[in-house]
Amino acid sequence: MIHFGVETGVPFIMRKIGKGYDLEAVEQVVSDACSAGLDVVCSFIIGLPDDTVETIEETIKYARNLRTIGRKMGKRVITPFGILTPFPGTVVYEKSDKLGIRFLTRDWDRYNSSSAAGFAQCPCGGRLRVRGTPHRY
Repeated sequence: MIHFGVETGVPFIMRKIGKGYDLEAVEQVVSDACSAGLDVVCSFIIGLPDDTVETIEETIKYARNLRTIGRKMGKRVITPFGILTPFPGTVVYEKSDKLGIRFLTRDWDRYNSSSAAGFAQCPCGGRLRVRGTPHRY
C-alpha cells in the first residue's frame, strides 16, 4: 500500500497551498501504483484556504474518480478526509496570516489531525464542526 497526500481536488487551491503537481499527475500516479499491484490511499483535507461547499463537493467528486480508477484496475483506492491542521513547518502554517487563518491556541500539545477545528479558524467564518456519524460519499 502507498499513501499520497493529495489534499484537494481543486486546482487553484492546490496551487495556493504549494502542491507541486496537478490533478492529472495524481491520476497518473494512482494508475501507475495500481498497475504495479499496490492498493493506494489518497488523503484529502477539508477546510483549506478558500474552501467552500462547492470546492468541497468538487474534491469529493475527484476522490470518487480516483476510487473509480482503482476499481477499474481491480485495486483499492482509499480516500480519507481530515480537517485542516496547520502544524508548524507546513506551508499553510507559514502563510497563516496571509491566508486568514486565526489560531485560537498555540498549545501544540493539544493539536492533532482530527481535532484542529477547535484550535484554528479559517477565513470562511465559523469553526468547522463534524456532527453525527461519518457520511459515505
